[in-house]
Amino acid sequence: MKIFYDSLDVTDLCYSRLITNNHIIIPADDNVRARLFTDPEFGKLKKIYINGVGYAHNLLIKINITTGEVITKDILNKINRHCFKYNNK
Repeated sequence: MKIFYDSLDVTDLCYSRLITNNHIIIPADDNVRARLFTDPEFGKLKKIYINGVGYAHNLLIKINITTGEVITKDILNKINRHCFKYNNK
C-alpha cells in the first residue's frame, strides 16, 4: 500500500507514527496534515492518495493495515453544521 499527501510519499511516516489499534488514522484538516507531513505546496488544499485513489482534505481516513479497507468520515462538515446550528438558535 502506498500513501501520498498530494505528491509526497508519506507511507513510511504513516506506518511509523499514525498506527492505532491496527489502523492508520490520518486526520481530517489540511493544516494538521501539513504539520504531520510537511507542506509540499503552501496554500493549496491537498488530497491523500491511497493506492491511487484520492481522498479530500475534510475526511478523517482510517486504514485497516491487515485488510487494506479504507473508511472515511466527514468530520469537518459535521462540526461546521453543528456550530452553525448552535450559533443560529
